[in-house]
Amino acid sequence: MQNSMTRASGQVGETVASGYPKISVIVCTHDRPQLLETCLDAVVSQDYPNFEVVVVDNAPRMARAESIAERFGAMYRFEETPGVGIASNLGAKLASGDILAYVDDDGVPEPGWLAAIADEFSEPAIAVVTGPIHALSGNEAEELAWVAAGGTGPGELERQTYSRQTPHWFELTNSGSIGSGSNMAFAREIFFTKLGGFDPRLGVGGPMPAGHEALAFLRLLALGYKIRFTPNARVRHPFPADAESIRRRYIRGVTESSCYFTLLVFEHPRYALRVPKMMLARLGGWRPSWSQRYHVDGVGRPMSRLRSLQYWAQGFFEYWKARFTTSNHHS
Repeated sequence: MQNSMTRASGQVGETVASGYPKISVIVCTHDRPQLLETCLDAVVSQDYPNFEVVVVDNAPRMARAESIAERFGAMYRFEETPGVGIASNLGAKLASGDILAYVDDDGVPEPGWLAAIADEFSEPAIAVVTGPIHALSGNEAEELAWVAAGGTGPGELERQTYSRQTPHWFELTNSGSIGSGSNMAFAREIFFTKLGGFDPRLGVGGPMPAGHEALAFLRLLALGYKIRFTPNARVRHPFPADAESIRRRYIRGVTESSCYFTLLVFEHPRYALRVPKMMLARLGGWRPSWSQRYHVDGVGRPMSRLRSLQYWAQGFFEYWKARFTTSNHHS
């Protein structure tokens, strides 16, 4: 453990770290101390010689994350405003690495995660690197059920590069098929100078509870950058296994998708005509080519299309409520 803690604190000899870009691992957490501990234990055990760890405690009700972060040699910062977008931006500002790598506080990256990420940034046009999310249990049926419920699953088995020239790049980006916030990394300079960070309204806990990573991916691809998916940058994640938990996740996913799609239509009108196709695919059970990435044909949905309509409506109204609230707040 001592060796891992030393690496996480950034105390690496120059002869060891030279040639390895410094990576800042950013973990945003909210009142899940046991999961955070498991996450940080995996992070500091990475087979990579030059990284630091930043923990952002987002609107907590309990005060346990700081002591856990200190025990693992991580930088700790409290952020009182709830929202993953806000917390993720703060983590980036605190970070000193050339690469900003994000993992959820309940994620468990495998030992080669950071090394696999660093390898992909050797190409200058790569702005983002993503990787697969596997079930912590290793149960493939659990992974498929999770994807059917709207979660982000294992993804491709092969390395992929996405750009504006990729067929259906818009649909892939906004359906979670390119990657998710549970396992993503950004080139620092591009993140700040071209992206300007995440939209602070977006992300779990925020006014619009989803899509901070999808919108970031969309904007960078639109600017001409590339996103690399590598199957070698693996993160394990607990997935809901029982029917009721899967149903709740499906409801949340439909509501979040509706809220995010509404944002795209009204705030990014150049893409407005492409959004209905995605909504119809999600609502109607149609599996177009971009959704085949997760190989979930034959996996049943947790709820009927008719019943899910109310949650699509809820997401629409959540967007307008959030937009009205944030507009008043900033006026």
